[in-house]
Amino acid sequence: MDISTIAGPSAVGPLLGAVGSSEFGKNQSGFSYLAGVTHTDAGMPPSAIAATSLQALGHNMPSESQIWTMKCSLGIFAQWINPSASRAPTSIFYDPAANFLGLTGDLTSLDAAYPKDGVIAVSFTFVPA
Repeated sequence: MDISTIAGPSAVGPLLGAVGSSEFGKNQSGFSYLAGVTHTDAGMPPSAIAATSLQALGHNMPSESQIWTMKCSLGIFAQWINPSASRAPTSIFYDPAANFLGLTGDLTSLDAAYPKDGVIAVSFTFVPA
């Protein structure tokens, strides 16, 4: 599913999605940024055609929007599709040193690659209005 942002980071990217070109997998430190993106179809690799809120900062990486699955009692989960079209386990994290939310396939490997950042696992929950 897509997640719309309310007064999101950019009118260019009204959906919450992932921006990056990394392959996720075991023992890999690849990651993507969570940012405002335009729609992309579920189950597809990152799209270089989709617009993102990070383009204004000079980051012209591909993105994915329909990465989200909601299991009401358990939370909201992301599934990154690698540029090679393969799927890997996906974790949401916060990087306090760089102040951003992102996705990775191996939080331990990401933390080892950037030990000064102190990445933290994050979970999203659904709160009915």
